[in-house]
Amino acid sequence: MKALWQGTPLEAFFENRYAPTDKAKALMELNFNPRMLRDVSHRIIDRYDVIPRLMDIIWLTHQPDHPLWQLDSDTQELLTNYAGTKLLSEIQAIPDRAKREIIAGKIMLHYINTANPGLTSYELGTLFLLIEDPVISAYLRSLMERL
Repeated sequence: MKALWQGTPLEAFFENRYAPTDKAKALMELNFNPRMLRDVSHRIIDRYDVIPRLMDIIWLTHQPDHPLWQLDSDTQELLTNYAGTKLLSEIQAIPDRAKREIIAGKIMLHYINTANPGLTSYELGTLFLLIEDPVISAYLRSLMERL
């Protein structure tokens, strides 16, 4: 994050030192400088390529009968009927790579959101290997680091 704000008053904000007055001043300066805020927002959008992903999400929400929504039901069914190594085996046995990747990601999100101890570190690592999309993998890793 610090690199994205380089050259702005918030650059020092992300250092690991406790300086509430300095941080508050930097936030105030940012709030009163819409051009700087816009420039940094563009850096984030360009670096993480969020607009196409947001468009995909918006498009999908307007398609309630799209087959991707079925994957929510498939994931829930797997979580209900299997656990641990058997759950992992069922996911690995899914022949469609894209479907396998999406369900692995959904299982990871479920694990993160519920702090479900039903998966060992080996099983979690194996699920990560099934997720080929680098953005999704990085996002899930960042969420796991917060646990």
